[in-house]
Amino acid sequence: MLLFCSVTMAGCKYKTDTNGSTKADNAVEWMRFEEVMFDTQPEHLQSKLTQAAPLFGSSLLNIHPDNPEYMSQIIGMAQDPTCRELYDTVQKHYADLSWLNKKMDKAMARSLKLDESMKCPKAITFISGSLDYTNRVAADHSSLLIAIDQYVVPYFKKYGYFQLPTYLVALSTKEHILPDAMAALARAHIVIADGEMTLLDYMVADGKVQYYLHRTLPKTNDTLLFRYNAAQMSWAKAHTRDVWAFWIQHDLLFEKDYNEIFNFIEDAPKTNAFGDSAPRMTEYIGWQIVEAYMAKNKCTLHQLFQNSDARQILNDSGWKPNRK
Repeated sequence: MLLFCSVTMAGCKYKTDTNGSTKADNAVEWMRFEEVMFDTQPEHLQSKLTQAAPLFGSSLLNIHPDNPEYMSQIIGMAQDPTCRELYDTVQKHYADLSWLNKKMDKAMARSLKLDESMKCPKAITFISGSLDYTNRVAADHSSLLIAIDQYVVPYFKKYGYFQLPTYLVALSTKEHILPDAMAALARAHIVIADGEMTLLDYMVADGKVQYYLHRTLPKTNDTLLFRYNAAQMSWAKAHTRDVWAFWIQHDLLFEKDYNEIFNFIEDAPKTNAFGDSAPRMTEYIGWQIVEAYMAKNKCTLHQLFQNSDARQILNDSGWKPNRK
């Protein structure tokens, strides 16, 4: 049951201190919608949401206290034993998000040095009551929304992790929240060409996300940035040439049929064409292409994100699959 589909962003002002370094005037503002929803008595919830709606107002978060169907769903969710247990578990592990706030402030300071339009978001957490992995974090140019309950799934073994596949349970930990949030922010700013995307389009778009992550989270291990375990990371490094050769041999670079290319793009325990392997090789190879492109061309992050010509980026990168 997914009740919401969005977040809000606050402007970020910067100033220079006496040492010449930059720091945020307005830190990322964190708002906890789940606390409003679960800590309010049902008879007061409608009035509470009416008061809270302007504060949480966002194109991503739907709050409609005047809609009886919406209120019925909200109250039902707040009283549901499993959702209540989700909330209690979230409170146990994430009642204090000061650690995340500090890390994201630093990441956003780096982001704004790269591109002043990548402003600090108002981050809103909520309980989704859904295990739709693809919607755990959403962002737009002024907002960030985090389904915080999806990062307590590993604590629900008794429910079989809510039938979430093991490889996705492994991506549902505390350590993944910040990379997921920054990746969502990057995707919100990347321009995609009209029409169906080719494998190369996905590759370069994913590569742009990774380029951004490596600069805004420079001390974060690659296994977290790429969402790989150690074995998958090693496989990706060792088999870049093999994967590229496979794509070329099977004329997949400009393939638009999603059924033919989805296994190279989507989360999975492996890439089927290679047996025991790393998934999402578009991210790993796309990152190498974008890194090579940015090294050879005088280009800002904004220009990179605005350039939707994946073929031109590949050609101008000069990248060859001999790097590990």
